[in-house]
Amino acid sequence: GELRISQKGMYSVRVRVDNRCGSDSTSRTFRVLEGPRAQFKLDTNFTCKGSTVAQQNTSTGDSLKFNWVAKPASMGTVRFLGGATAKDTRLEFPDTGLYVITLEVSNHVCAKQEVNDTILVGLKPTVMLDSIKDYCGDARFTPVGKFSAISRIDKVRWIFPMASGRDGSDKFDPGELRISQKGMYSVRVRVDNRCGSDS
Repeated sequence: GELRISQKGMYSVRVRVDNRCGSDSTSRTFRVLEGPRAQFKLDTNFTCKGSTVAQQNTSTGDSLKFNWVAKPASMGTVRFLGGATAKDTRLEFPDTGLYVITLEVSNHVCAKQEVNDTILVGLKPTVMLDSIKDYCGDARFTPVGKFSAISRIDKVRWIFPMASGRDGSDKFDPGELRISQKGMYSVRVRVDNRCGSDS
């Protein structure tokens, strides 16, 4: 009949036959493996072009094999420092884009498992200000910034003339300014992320 063993480990099965002329026996050893459970986490979900990112591979199971894949490949190359089949590898991103990093975990008898994490690879942010026209007597306007699309912006800071009654704003849309005193004025905006800043 059929045997069923559900605990992992090394096992052997032995059979012996006897008759009045003597006996003989043979055995086979086999292993019950724990199936793969894929699990990892990138150290960050945003990095800068040219940076290297570590990961924490906490996958479990017996006799594991690993395969790292970056998609979409059309974004650019991801370099797996240490190899795409190493348990502990670091990822280098020479190109910008949004990447899905997949870890495939398998062994020679159990079904493959995979898990994903996502990372945005950007540049330092850039910003440009639309021109502000000259006014007669009373100026009312909303400054408009054009922000880079490829990079995440962690912080924005507008700096306004004192004559506006406001010192600045931390919002992408700073709202309307009003200046009633004649003179030359400037409006400044600065954007930052971990890759750098622009103003």
